[in-house]
Amino acid sequence: MSRRAQSNAGSTGFLRSTGIVTVAGIAAGFLQYAFHWYAARNLEVAAYGDVSALLSLVFMAGLPASVIQTAIAKSVAESAAAGRLDLARGVLRRSVRGLLWPAILVGGALSVTSPLLTRMMHAHSVWVVAVTGPVISLLILLPVWRGAAQGLRDFVALGLSQVFEGVVRLGACVALVALGAGAVGAMGASVAAIAAAIVAVYPSLRVLRPVSVADAAAEFRALKQFLVPVAAALCGYAALSNIDVAVVKVFFPPKEAADYAAAAVLGRSVLYISVAVTTVMLPVVAHDTARARRSRRVLAQSFVLSGLMCGACAAVLAGAADGIAVGVFGAQYASIAPLVRWYSLAMLPMVPLNTLVSYELGRGRLGFLFVLIPAAVAHTVLLCLCHTGLFSVIVLVATSGTVVSLLVAGSMFRGRGRALAKSKQG
Repeated sequence: MSRRAQSNAGSTGFLRSTGIVTVAGIAAGFLQYAFHWYAARNLEVAAYGDVSALLSLVFMAGLPASVIQTAIAKSVAESAAAGRLDLARGVLRRSVRGLLWPAILVGGALSVTSPLLTRMMHAHSVWVVAVTGPVISLLILLPVWRGAAQGLRDFVALGLSQVFEGVVRLGACVALVALGAGAVGAMGASVAAIAAAIVAVYPSLRVLRPVSVADAAAEFRALKQFLVPVAAALCGYAALSNIDVAVVKVFFPPKEAADYAAAAVLGRSVLYISVAVTTVMLPVVAHDTARARRSRRVLAQSFVLSGLMCGACAAVLAGAADGIAVGVFGAQYASIAPLVRWYSLAMLPMVPLNTLVSYELGRGRLGFLFVLIPAAVAHTVLLCLCHTGLFSVIVLVATSGTVVSLLVAGSMFRGRGRALAKSKQG
């Protein structure tokens, strides 16, 4: 294990690592905003519209990346706990080989069909669509390296990867647009950015040693089996915290739907902050579980940290909603301030749910899925049936988050109680 990873052990290391990931996430978010600010002011309106729409497509394509990164982080953390960094290297190599051809095929198919996609999206350049293919190919591979760094608990490398991605994207965009590449250059900047993100985590992987083929194959099979429950968990959580915007888009007039979507963009900042805590918590919990150690202290620290940081974020959004809404979206969105206030508060119950889901995944316990998945389905149905107004939707989101958090916590304690009863009988 690297010295940086060793320093991340214990209470002080957990706080330090969370601080590193939080600062890196904030910096990466600022750089992303700066990229859009520069592109919007230096491209024609139609060209920036193409870039913005394609980056949204890239974002959706990147959602499965969180599944891959979570599964690899857990696998590598368990291998490190067992002193088998050779297994971690085997998982890394097999994951790259397993994803390489799908990445090439998906990206290649997008580039080849770019003329058709250009017409479907009403884009103004076939080349700006075509360059999106390599972006998605690299995006499919990126979580392998980031997951390995996360599993090794090298959060400095993980944070640098996020920051380097933002710096290179902004710098390449400025240079290419200045050279006259226009929207193609702005979109192509993401190719260099993701490549830089991969390079940034390489130093942390030097501790991985060669592995026997048989051991690596067994570990890789276990990794693939874990992908399904991880995908189910993240999809269930995503439905609870995101499906409301889609429901409002379907059932409400365009102006109200646009106002709600804008308020959700700001209000969900509360959730994004909690990701920094769970990014650190998951590999720590997986490492402790592999060594048969208790991790309740890590869970308690995660609750406190995420509660403090997310609560502070919600307080800022609620207190300065008017200025933030106008500053980000312009004067035409001044009316969304009340929505922003209540939406940011409605996100708070989702914070402990995110912590509980990540904790259970880190421990490899999947009983909570029997609560989370039906709850996500019921939440979606209720939203479709009970949407008398935008504020009623927000109330339902807050209620669902609270109830599901309590149900998941209850399923955890029931599972622990049954395990204790069995151990006493034995």
